[in-house]
Amino acid sequence: RTIAVEPLPTEQLRQLCQYRHIPLVEACISDVDGFVNIYVGTFDGEENLNVSSMRSDWWGSTTSAKRVYSMSLPTFLDRMKVRQILCLKIDTEGMEFPIIQGLAALQSSLLPQVLMFEYGGGGTRENGQGGWEEDIFKGTVESLKILHNLGYQQTIMIDSAPGTKEQVFELASIIKDPATIFPPQSIYGNIITLRNVRYSEDEIHRIGQRYRDNQRTPPTVN
Repeated sequence: RTIAVEPLPTEQLRQLCQYRHIPLVEACISDVDGFVNIYVGTFDGEENLNVSSMRSDWWGSTTSAKRVYSMSLPTFLDRMKVRQILCLKIDTEGMEFPIIQGLAALQSSLLPQVLMFEYGGGGTRENGQGGWEEDIFKGTVESLKILHNLGYQQTIMIDSAPGTKEQVFELASIIKDPATIFPPQSIYGNIITLRNVRYSEDEIHRIGQRYRDNQRTPPTVN
């Protein structure tokens, strides 16, 4: 079973959820229970709801704000009567860290086996803009420390920068200085970290090869 959460859903998302019979909760997950402002996103001079954020200083945000309902992760899981999470995907335009902080309030049995969250965006790590600004990037690094403390181990990082390859590492091996895993040319990407489950690196790289540099068309999911 899948549950989608989006405060400003596009018509395309509504149709996809309807087609797939996926419940769509029109709210956001953050560290707030109540109403918050979402700053409407823009990209290449056009409105783009995919880069809307609760942060007024987010690289994609405009000054146009909409009031939306927000729930903390523990509140959301309680209201939806969730008792087990196999995979949790977090893509909240600069607000990933507060959600990951909320994991510490969950019972161990509720922690996702697979957790995926986005980092960066709006520039490269080298230029320090967008999602690489000091306070936002600090949240990314602190997120990895929290996940390590919660028992997450094998981790996969996939960046969008040209010529990059998925990295596979153990959180325990980089936790003293997690920032070292992000090369200067990093743009944005996803970190996938695993708890109580492990895959062979050969299998991970075999799957990654299908997508790397668009060399092959990803398989169709029926």
